Amino acid sequence: MRLQAYGVRLEVGVAPPELIEQVRAVLPPVWVACEDREIDARFALFPHGGGYEVTRDGDKLAHGASLAVSLGVLEAQLRMTIATSAPRGAFVHAGVVSVAGAAIVLPGFSFAGKTTLVRALLEQGAGYLSDEFALLDEDGHVHPYAKPLSLRAPGTARRDHADTRETHPSVFGAPIVDEAVPVGLIAALTYEPSCDWAPQTRTPAQGALLLLSHALRGRDDSERVLAIVGAAAREALVLEGPRGEAPAAAAQLIALARERSG
Repeated sequence: MRLQAYGVRLEVGVAPPELIEQVRAVLPPVWVACEDREIDARFALFPHGGGYEVTRDGDKLAHGASLAVSLGVLEAQLRMTIATSAPRGAFVHAGVVSVAGAAIVLPGFSFAGKTTLVRALLEQGAGYLSDEFALLDEDGHVHPYAKPLSLRAPGTARRDHADTRETHPSVFGAPIVDEAVPVGLIAALTYEPSCDWAPQTRTPAQGALLLLSHALRGRDDSERVLAIVGAAAREALVLEGPRGEAPAAAAQLIALARERSG
């Protein structure tokens, strides 16, 4: 399969053909078929060594792994390739929801609790953009990267992928936002058990640095990405610090977003 997503051209080879639908399920949320002969990266998934092998440009990414693990590796590597190779915009590790026409951006690395907070926000009426990436454009607006939420079962170890399930946001009654929205609030929150709501307000410049610290970028993209995150943070309320349980933190964030919207 040849496809284009966010300006990145990819080829994904699959064997046997019966796996194509399962591979389609892990492709980026927005992609179109591409007939271009110039390809930015070539991936393959095929049986090998009693399991499956995943390669990128001939380099092994997984070897003899189960199909579920191999599909997970392929999905993660496709996402990273797009995030670091997209010719426009900037990808930031963040959950993103929309309230009152503006985005709440929750920067954080994997397993930092951002998906739990995104879920709580959706359950309280927010619209869904992403639990993985904030895709920022040159005007500082956020575009959807609306993959299903990756939720771990209760009691699962933080870095155990085995019990992670992909859940569509509609399960929580949440609409998927299908257009870019301005950034209204940036909240870099750290979960602390038995903690009250205690984040501190930061300046827009500090907000830009928070986004930059979670940005994925190519080797020569630093100046471009810095300009983009600066535009995103310019008019935003920026918060950083500890939070308690996700439902209470979500209620605080929604109240702040609605207050700012007037």
